[in-house]
Amino acid sequence: MQISSINNYNHKPPVFKAKFLDTPAIREVAKWAVETGNFNKLNEARKQIDYAAVKARIHMDLATNIEGYPIAIFKRYFPKKLNPEYEEDYIISKPIMYFGKDKDVSAIEYGYRKIVQMGFYVTRNRLFKDIIIDAKNL
Repeated sequence: MQISSINNYNHKPPVFKAKFLDTPAIREVAKWAVETGNFNKLNEARKQIDYAAVKARIHMDLATNIEGYPIAIFKRYFPKKLNPEYEEDYIISKPIMYFGKDKDVSAIEYGYRKIVQMGFYVTRNRLFKDIIIDAKNL
């Protein structure tokens, strides 16, 4: 019997898409979660958000302010028609910003925490309600 070596070049890390639009911020959060062993928690939050927000899509950006505090910026995309294909096919909410209060937390970790928080008890969650349900349309 011949044993072949494992080809690590074909290994694909877990994909985190969900109701989140593919942005560099989401990619960094998913990468950070995989590297730190927190991907399962992130994926569970994603599943809860998926089941609660059937039509809406979420756009997330991360930043830091001048003093170094993390900022998470969310926008909700809600489809105007049944099968949206272009950005014009969505109603886009105004940005909803959350400001971190700890300089020691990176923007990526802060974004991770906000996603996990949003996926926790979605039916009674203020963060989920602010972003998905009550997001003010343009």
